[in-house]
Amino acid sequence: MNNVYVFGAGASKHVGGPLTCSFLLEGFSSRCFDSCGDMPDIPAESAAKFERVAELVDLLYGSEISSALGNAVNDGCLRFCPSAMPACTVEDLLTFVDLAVANEESWLPFDEYQAALHDFIFETLDYTTRMHYSDSLKTNTDGTLDHRRNCYDRLIDYRISLEDQNCFITFNYDLFLDEAVSINNHDLLGDYNLRFAEVHYFPDYRERFLEGNRLSKDVDILKLHGSLNWSRCSVCNALFLAYHDTYKAVRKRQCPTCGRSLKPVLVPPTHRKELEGYGIGRIWEKAAESIERADTITVIGYSFPDADIEAKWLFKSSVARGGKKPKLVLVDPSRSTRLRIAGLFAKTVREGPEFECFEQFCESNVTATAKSSAF
Repeated sequence: MNNVYVFGAGASKHVGGPLTCSFLLEGFSSRCFDSCGDMPDIPAESAAKFERVAELVDLLYGSEISSALGNAVNDGCLRFCPSAMPACTVEDLLTFVDLAVANEESWLPFDEYQAALHDFIFETLDYTTRMHYSDSLKTNTDGTLDHRRNCYDRLIDYRISLEDQNCFITFNYDLFLDEAVSINNHDLLGDYNLRFAEVHYFPDYRERFLEGNRLSKDVDILKLHGSLNWSRCSVCNALFLAYHDTYKAVRKRQCPTCGRSLKPVLVPPTHRKELEGYGIGRIWEKAAESIERADTITVIGYSFPDADIEAKWLFKSSVARGGKKPKLVLVDPSRSTRLRIAGLFAKTVREGPEFECFEQFCESNVTATAKSSAF
């Protein structure tokens, strides 16, 4: 059995991950809350990037977010509550700036705004999700790990079958899935399918995947938009992997070859992805192969937005090309979103069960697994 699991922002909502529709507001609120502490966690350099993003919103939408953010920070507000927030998302901004940079437009410093957006995204994710990462584990009476910290953990420890081929495709930058596939009861690991020039604090990954010792139970974890723990050299484009470091720790490192600073690996959901850059294209090819072979595709918290037309075509073309009519399992609180996703695939898939949230999906499958193991 070949299973493909697909994760979007909605999958990480239960562990603090902001949804696309509220990402800008959560980011600016993080800046406000952080500024109230005696020891701000967001460095001054990154805080300035938050202001640049607010400036970009004002320039593109005629709003007054910059002044509102400045007032909120100066007044010690814990959250950013502007009187009028433009109807835009962080994906909109990424798309606009990506297009402007690709077209070499010069009426604004779009390369600077692009860098500010990338920093804003990773700092916001770091800030909003950090309290939900934990290495504290409980032990069951039989000595195995009671690893139910979040739904990703429950999925890996109690849902997947090691007899199946399991592939995890995620559009999220956060590390909850990464953590679940590296700390679990099955001693399995997740393969990013990238050739990293150097691996920090993750010897098992180096041994299993870079030295050719992958186990049959190991899984593919394909992060189509990049990851918080990946970085690249700004000169030689060499890729580096950290274990579960924060973004701030990763960005402080330098390339051991040329000494240049490392940059995050972020592939924006736009119409002009540089897929071949840094080997990301290989991940998308691997995803297409896995989708073609899939018997079951489970989509958790991903809505296939119009802005990400490459992702829609990746799944649409791969399912049609494979011709297997996989069972489609949908996990999303919005019935209209589930109907729209089902309509995207139409009769190229078989209808599977639907769930309103990740927790409900895990509880259903954990219960079923427990019952089946009792006989």
